[in-house]
Amino acid sequence: MFLIYTLPLGGIVQSMGLQYHLYADDTQIYMSCVPNNNDVVYSLKRIEMCIQVVNSWMSANRLKLNGDKTKLMLIGTPRQYLKVSNVILNVADNSIGLCQKEKNLGVLFDKHLNLKSHVNMVCRSARYHLHNISLARRFLTKDVAAKAIQAFVISRLDSNNALLHGLSSCELKKIKRVQNAAARLLVGAKRNCHITPISKDLHWLPVVCRIKYKMLLIKTKLFNLIQRT
Repeated sequence: MFLIYTLPLGGIVQSMGLQYHLYADDTQIYMSCVPNNNDVVYSLKRIEMCIQVVNSWMSANRLKLNGDKTKLMLIGTPRQYLKVSNVILNVADNSIGLCQKEKNLGVLFDKHLNLKSHVNMVCRSARYHLHNISLARRFLTKDVAAKAIQAFVISRLDSNNALLHGLSSCELKKIKRVQNAAARLLVGAKRNCHITPISKDLHWLPVVCRIKYKMLLIKTKLFNLIQRT
């Protein structure tokens, strides 16, 4: 019901020539610009005008725009960033500067969109749970340990992993090392044991193949959905 209630927000943003994403009570407004101060300032003005209109609509419909939680991110290459300075967005009497990274639906986006911060976050979280499982591993059967590793470790490595397609091998190796550690812990192998036969025995796809599998799965679902409509 809330989504239906806030549906006009999309039309307001589009009418001002901007793009948007809506998810529950989270509204994202974005646009592209040339990497120079003049065009960035012009783009910010357009976004500020749009936010003012959105704020007026919310006030008229008994909603509140939370300026304290509003974030501003400028995404570009390191070279493009050198061409821009003093980027500030004014929202509901709040001056908002650029943030370096921000989480969006479980994915940590950074200003260069290289997903290094996201990979580090995923690996850190997975290692934490893997360490906790290792403390109790001798008290668990292989089936119970496999379920625990799948629930707390592998699920984190697979979550949103389609976004990692094309990522540098250096970043993918970080995820691969966590997956290999999980496999060795499950079968009780030492760190210097070769991982390939262990992965084959567990029927675990390598990290790159898991990413490709996720992309193919999404494409298949979309294709079937289009065929049904």
